[in-house]
Amino acid sequence: MALFKRGRFYWFSKNIGGKHYRESTGCAERNEAEVFYAKWLLKHNHVPPQTENLYQRPQASSLTLEQLVDKCFKHRSFSKLALQSQRRYRTSAKLFLDKLGNLPADEITTDMLEDIQKDRLAEGINTSTIDRDFAFLRHLFNWGIDHEYCKKNPVKNWLFEKANNARTRRLSDEEENLILAEMKKENLNGFLTITVLGLYTRGRRAEITNLRRKNIDLEERTITYEVTKNKTPRVEPLCQIAYMTLEAWLKDKNFSPQDYIFPGITPDRVTRIFIRITRKLGIKDLRFHDTGKTFTNRLIEAKADIYSVSKLSGHKSISVLEKYYLNPRILPSLSEEVAKLDRNLSQFVTILESGKK
Repeated sequence: MALFKRGRFYWFSKNIGGKHYRESTGCAERNEAEVFYAKWLLKHNHVPPQTENLYQRPQASSLTLEQLVDKCFKHRSFSKLALQSQRRYRTSAKLFLDKLGNLPADEITTDMLEDIQKDRLAEGINTSTIDRDFAFLRHLFNWGIDHEYCKKNPVKNWLFEKANNARTRRLSDEEENLILAEMKKENLNGFLTITVLGLYTRGRRAEITNLRRKNIDLEERTITYEVTKNKTPRVEPLCQIAYMTLEAWLKDKNFSPQDYIFPGITPDRVTRIFIRITRKLGIKDLRFHDTGKTFTNRLIEAKADIYSVSKLSGHKSISVLEKYYLNPRILPSLSEEVAKLDRNLSQFVTILESGKK
């Protein structure tokens, strides 16, 4: 058979009717590549006698859950997933393999899975985490059925809880001052600037770290986020705190318009530094993403109208904010809204000046 391996997958080379074909099977295992090749030959009306038995897959009952997981993870579709998704799937798989790995896939019942769910709940595992694990299992069995490795899906009619994952954690003024003062003390001025932009412009990690010099207009007091969560550029006015921070950061730096203003700083590094600082200060359950929620919450507490808050926070729909805001009031401009964030201005000035000699 004209199969050969190139990189991770098997390829085949075949001449039919004077035309040469060279294609990838997309299969990392030879037996699966042989099945793919045999079907390809059938499609092209060229099936040699020796390939007619290649369509026979292993009986479903002979595949254990462990074997099914192994085949799924070796399939080309799994390798195309984001690394974070691959890690999450492997974590979910380990849970079920530890308890059911040696059982034939078609002998796993819904009752067995309900027992696992009860045990997880008794351990105090979050409902959303449990549902994520069972969502993986449902996907696994659907994949197995599609590839004729199993016949039924015990998770097909599984009832998933609709979990409320909305975080209510916000930074207090005291926590903000402690974090910014510690960053100033450690001379982490770049991360201090990033944190301020998160707190006072609703900048997200990737939005801030992708800022270029051309995106900052100190004369007009605006900042333009080009790389945004919803793929739509966003222009925001700067309150005095954000303006002072950016002005101090850009001072004496000869950035060209296309230069990144935070070179070498990645979103993951922002997270690591932020977590290290909060742990050092004894501040619990706080993420960098909560700085943006704090920005939104402060505007809402200041009675800003929900339409303005939606625009400033980068949400295309106000429905995301309705759970925080009930009595909208129309105010004249976005600039007046962000000016309300300067309530902590005096303390912030003290922090900035503390590093000067």
